[in-house]
Amino acid sequence: MQEDIILFVISGSAGSGKTSMIKNVINLYGTDLISNFPSSTTRPMRAGEVNGVDYIFVNKDEFNQAIKTHEIVEAKRVYQNFYGTNIKSILATAEHSKCLIKDFDVEGYKNVVKRIKYSLIKDNLPLFPIVTILVDAQDEVLVERMLKRNDNTNVEERKQALSQDRM
Repeated sequence: MQEDIILFVISGSAGSGKTSMIKNVINLYGTDLISNFPSSTTRPMRAGEVNGVDYIFVNKDEFNQAIKTHEIVEAKRVYQNFYGTNIKSILATAEHSKCLIKDFDVEGYKNVVKRIKYSLIKDNLPLFPIVTILVDAQDEVLVERMLKRNDNTNVEERKQALSQDRM
């Protein structure tokens, strides 16, 4: 199974277009060829979300146990909740897609490749190629996109950097 898999890791800052790129690629090629896999989270399920599709919803004890057993290959705390990538989610998606694609923030992607490889080796599974792609956009574009979607992540920092660059 894993010998035929390729994973595309898309990374970039908030507003760089990672999610749009992934949606466009999946729409263009279809989920039989390329699929995004759900992350795990400890946050409560929201109306309209489907467990195993939008996220894999787990409690904090389950999440922590998955970290201890190296099933979680990347994790981040956002407010009081945890989000992470579980190797089981990757392998389950690989059962029906040869190409996998996932977005990670800049901090998350740095270690995800080596942790995926470690987890596969630990479980005596074959390695598969992982291609990393950095998505970038000009600061003006990033600020505009974040403001349009009411995302204040780094907006002030970006505005400050823009004004300093112009001095």
